[in-house]
Amino acid sequence: MYAVINAQGRQRRVEPGEIVWLEKNKAQEGDTITFDDVLLLNDGKQTLVGAPCIAGASVQAMVLRQLRDRKVLIFKYKRRKGMARKRGYRHSYTEARITDIRKDDISLVAAEEAVAPKEMTAEPAEAKESAVAETEPAAQSEPALAGV
Repeated sequence: MYAVINAQGRQRRVEPGEIVWLEKNKAQEGDTITFDDVLLLNDGKQTLVGAPCIAGASVQAMVLRQLRDRKVLIFKYKRRKGMARKRGYRHSYTEARITDIRKDDISLVAAEEAVAPKEMTAEPAEAKESAVAETEPAAQSEPALAGV
């Protein structure tokens, strides 16, 4: 299951449990952020595409921390002019974990977890061998291009 959301002007494909870096916002650690601009929603069975957004769909995320990226150095230099300028820049981000994808106030994540996985049935080894023998092509006695 996944959704494509519009998060602060950028489209992001998110899944439940995924950790994403968003543009910095004022939310504190532990707060919940709700994204109502869901552009596409896939629940494993069907895909809903909004025009431009899906009505009643939302994605919830929990803020883990506020952080800053590594420093990027900007160095400008003009030869023979005595001009050299060095600046640095660090971009600020909000790290969040996607907790829930909802459609019309029904959690699709909870519905997916409620469905029990199908049980594997063991086949006898003889049945597997006979199935493999049926799918293998018969060996050719002569090469196809022998006369050419």
